[in-house]
Amino acid sequence: MLEQLIATDKELMLTLNAGNCHNIFLDICMWMVSEKFIWIPLYVTLLYVLVKYKKKESILPILSMLLILIVCDQISSSIIKPLVGRPRPSHDPEIMGMLKYVYDYKGGPFGFPSSHAANTFGLATFVTLLFRKRSIGISFYLWAVICSYSRIYMGVHYPLDILCGSALGILVGWSIYKGHSMILRSKTYDRYIGNTVNWNDSNCGLVLAALYTTLFCIMCVATQTKLFE
Repeated sequence: MLEQLIATDKELMLTLNAGNCHNIFLDICMWMVSEKFIWIPLYVTLLYVLVKYKKKESILPILSMLLILIVCDQISSSIIKPLVGRPRPSHDPEIMGMLKYVYDYKGGPFGFPSSHAANTFGLATFVTLLFRKRSIGISFYLWAVICSYSRIYMGVHYPLDILCGSALGILVGWSIYKGHSMILRSKTYDRYIGNTVNWNDSNCGLVLAALYTTLFCIMCVATQTKLFE
């Protein structure tokens, strides 16, 4: 069963990575999407909205999001990856020569599970539950999917790496949100901080604008770079 699963995972990897989808435009887009620092405007906007509209109440969700990133990253990178020891596809002698890479980037030796998938899906889950807005939920999960797929496109993660990393992130994000909610309902929190405020459309609009503007800028940069190639 396990051997069949691994074989199917490798076949799917070759289909998704080594097909005819690679081009200069997508190479640049996927490379930029995969970079953590490119999303700083989104994170800053999210922090701005939290601080502006929740004031001192923003401390708890901000700490919760930081905790999600730390827990997801440490569990995936420091515990599971060295414990499982599954090579990245870019380090797997069986298929590494059949894959397409971006700027010859091949990552570290181990890839199961994907830290990118865990981090983005963990954050997407928490933000979705925090805002309780369909537009936020759809947009952040779409963001997580794009970021995760970029790792397959670049040849550094198997689909199973992404799937398990996503599941880990969702579990961590949901668990920390539950803890966050328990603290919100506690009498001590209510006494010293106060009741939470409801989100309105303008709050969500700022966050969504930052997300989609960043994606638009990535595509513009890729388009301009392609024109000068």
